[in-house]
Amino acid sequence: SIYLNIHAQYNKVNGNWDKAYEFRKELKELLESREKLEQGDYLNIFTATSNLIPIALKLEKYDEVDVLINELKGFENEKAFKFTKEMEVRVLIQSAIAELALCVHLGRKDEGLLVIDRIVENLDEIVAKGRPFPVLHLYYNVSYFYTSIGEFSPALRWLNKIINDTAIKSIEDLHASTRLLTMILQFELGRSELLEYLARSTNRYLNKLEGLYEFENLMLKFMKKHSRVSFEGELNEHLVMLKNNLDQVSYEPGERNALSTLDLPSWVQSKIENRPMFEVMQAKSITS
Repeated sequence: SIYLNIHAQYNKVNGNWDKAYEFRKELKELLESREKLEQGDYLNIFTATSNLIPIALKLEKYDEVDVLINELKGFENEKAFKFTKEMEVRVLIQSAIAELALCVHLGRKDEGLLVIDRIVENLDEIVAKGRPFPVLHLYYNVSYFYTSIGEFSPALRWLNKIINDTAIKSIEDLHASTRLLTMILQFELGRSELLEYLARSTNRYLNKLEGLYEFENLMLKFMKKHSRVSFEGELNEHLVMLKNNLDQVSYEPGERNALSTLDLPSWVQSKIENRPMFEVMQAKSITS
């Protein structure tokens, strides 16, 4: 199982998603095939299922993602599994992260709002018993979902929960995505005066990592330009140029997760067509 785990991670980091999927799938099936499952086996299967979901989502295996999410939720029904309160919260967090990601990809507005209702209802326990990184990841997915349905103020409120948390500084991928989403939200809220400052600070931060990637560079240039000049009638033209440039950006080995987490071309497309992002995602999922 160590061999499968290492190869799955190696292929994911290098953008070989089909291979990563094969290794993650094989690992999950191996763990499930054991004759007598102990407590530790259930935890390993839970982790393997959680790790398979983002790869299946990346490969647009949406029906399988639905099944995997239901498997996560089903752990509380395993009689041999000692289901503690901490584990209940862990299942809630991981399943909600996956559900919101799927709702964004498929443009499932009503379903996503129900997931957020469940999160808000259990938020005190999530904060008290959840592990720091999954909780911040959950906040991010709530914010991104709200962004996709055009609810920008609630999106910013949830994103601020991440920005105000000191733990974020040690989570580079999430920090990078959060900074990009912050700029998008300030753009949507019409606060163009903040964009140059945000673009410059984001540029500095990303350069401290492994360097600035092209899709990040394109977004930062657009935001800087928008902060200085009122595009007025030219905004659509600039958005079309940005969309064309983003469409030419390919996934690079070792690249941070923001390109797969934030569907920047769909966000730009929603601005060009003047409709909510979730409608663009919905149409995209039907034709894919």
